[in-house]
Amino acid sequence: MIYLALFWICFQTSVVSFGGVHGALPEWERVFVGERHWLTHEQLMESYVVGQLVPGPSMVVAGLLGQRVAGAPGAVAALLGTYAAPLLLAFGLGALLRRAHEVQWIRRVEVGLRPLVVGFMAAAALGIVRAQLREDVQPLLFVGVASALTYAHGLLAPVPLMLAAGCASWLLYAVS
Repeated sequence: MIYLALFWICFQTSVVSFGGVHGALPEWERVFVGERHWLTHEQLMESYVVGQLVPGPSMVVAGLLGQRVAGAPGAVAALLGTYAAPLLLAFGLGALLRRAHEVQWIRRVEVGLRPLVVGFMAAAALGIVRAQLREDVQPLLFVGVASALTYAHGLLAPVPLMLAAGCASWLLYAVS
């Protein structure tokens, strides 16, 4: 029965908390420490710190809390509860959007919003460039020109090109 309770607590928390673990932590504090008395405040914080140190999503903390409460099966129940809600929501929205994509006015809105998205991306890029111009500009120019030429000649797809440009920028700034 404790496994079902762990699943349900983590499921409910996942539904109402946004911002990852930072949104879930106050609710977990209230339930795990205050209501159920399964953990102390210190145990909750230790799990949070360990969850931040390990690679992967920050919500892995739920598994650590479940493990502290009920061992390995508790960890599985907590993780399933934590990730079931967003998965169900994503699949449900995906199904709705797949059907809605056939509706003409929704397609027009989508096409109309594309310039806004491009504008936001351009504003973010300009903000990065402006911050970078305060430092040494030569690596930025070199990577920018090399990336533009690489893309123009079709040598790399956009995602590998962004990865390569990021690595090249990091190396050039680390050397200089």
